[in-house]
Amino acid sequence: MDNIFNSIEKIFRFFVPGFLFVYLMKLSSINIEKLFFKNIGVFELIVSIYAIGMLIYAFYRMFLTVLLEPVLFKANMTAVSNFGKSKKIKFGDYPKAFAGFIKARYTKTEKNLSGYLHCSWSIVNYMFICAWMLFIFTLISGQGSLIRLNYIKFMISSIILIILSSVFLLIMYSIEKSIIESKK
Repeated sequence: MDNIFNSIEKIFRFFVPGFLFVYLMKLSSINIEKLFFKNIGVFELIVSIYAIGMLIYAFYRMFLTVLLEPVLFKANMTAVSNFGKSKKIKFGDYPKAFAGFIKARYTKTEKNLSGYLHCSWSIVNYMFICAWMLFIFTLISGQGSLIRLNYIKFMISSIILIILSSVFLLIMYSIEKSIIESKK
């Protein structure tokens, strides 16, 4: 049963960002139906949505792992920081510390706790991705589109979502850090 839920979760991990991208693309442009939706079949649309979602999620994960997590590691704000060599954390310590974190996170964590963290991280990740996509599509929306006609509402909503998702992201890092610290 767990395998079924894991497979469904992986499908949605990529499908949700792809669907939101295509939907926001439609809302931000009045000409997109003529250019894209009328020239593509249902199967091609589903495959396109999934592929776009994979790219969005991959770029998001690259952003986190390459840019944000090492900075938070250096600031001693992640669970990975608990595995640094010394009190004075250096960027060069990150790969080894990350390996220590992965080992501790996935071998000592109870199944229910791991499931809870996985679900919580998924929600925060989706919120972060959706907030930034909404912001970007609001910026590039075309004249006469639904988003452009409600530009202020969409812009304020996207900025609020970016702030909230960033706060929740830092809270999740802090929670996971505290869990790992309590297991040492």
